[in-house]
Amino acid sequence: EDEIIVQTVTNEVDLLFKSKDFLQKKEKKYNDITGSMIVDIGVIHSGKVSTFYNVESTITNIDFINFMSDYILKHKFKFKLPKKSRHKIRYTITF
Repeated sequence: EDEIIVQTVTNEVDLLFKSKDFLQKKEKKYNDITGSMIVDIGVIHSGKVSTFYNVESTITNIDFINFMSDYILKHKFKFKLPKKSRHKIRYTITF
């Protein structure tokens, strides 16, 4: 079951960071940002993102890291987990 959750979150986050909305916002303020980030994303039973932790990053622009954090923390996944459960997923994104 954990593998299914990790794969589901990964697929949805992949789509989120390729979405027109995200790309427009990134290009508007952070067009010159390149590099990669390894982040931990915490998800609670309702499908809401509860935590975003930047584990490691080649990107040093703190405004961009905060933008990424705010963007993912506003996201609600399309699935629900069993009541009172939480999952932490490690995710790598490259720009």
